[in-house]
Amino acid sequence: MEEYVIVCDFDGTMVEEQVDFMLFDKYASPFWHDLEEMRIDNLLSYEDAMKGEIMLLKCSEKEIEDFVNAHMTPRRGLTEFKKRCDDAHLPFYIVSAGLDYYIKLFIKNNKWNNVEIIAPSLKKEGGGYTVTYPVTPYSKGTVVKNIRRKHPSKKIVFMGDGSLDLEGALEADIIFARRKLKDMLLERKKDFYSFEDFNDAIHMLFE
Repeated sequence: MEEYVIVCDFDGTMVEEQVDFMLFDKYASPFWHDLEEMRIDNLLSYEDAMKGEIMLLKCSEKEIEDFVNAHMTPRRGLTEFKKRCDDAHLPFYIVSAGLDYYIKLFIKNNKWNNVEIIAPSLKKEGGGYTVTYPVTPYSKGTVVKNIRRKHPSKKIVFMGDGSLDLEGALEADIIFARRKLKDMLLERKKDFYSFEDFNDAIHMLFE
């Protein structure tokens, strides 16, 4: 089998839900929708939109933990896919525009090892929260380029579903795409594999 590096989005890809949006719907004021629309319309950067959305959160860390633990459903085939990656000793990166806080909970709950998380970091500060970014401006394209430098002889496999995954996908050797990312790649006539769940990826990479 070829030597791969797995780079996978979290919200909407590894799990069924868009966990950050559900969290904001539950514990932030409705104004977060306006910030998100401004980001989509390129009136706000991703970093500024996320910073504003995080500032609107009004809840305890325990409330966040309880809520996200009840709203993270692994996509079908994910457990077996991760096992296959571990058996093949493939580097596994979760590269997300969501929050590291709940991704770490997911990793802990599933007793996973050998995973590197690259995502905005949530921190409790005073009566609210702040967020910091692993690279600025935060771009999955930049992150994938950095991962490639660490693994120059391996093929990058990128898996995602949304518009914020596009830059990362375009830097990869092999792309698995769902939803909005699939449409954007079709518009650019970029080759990719469409996938509904991780059983599709298992079939393409390991069988």
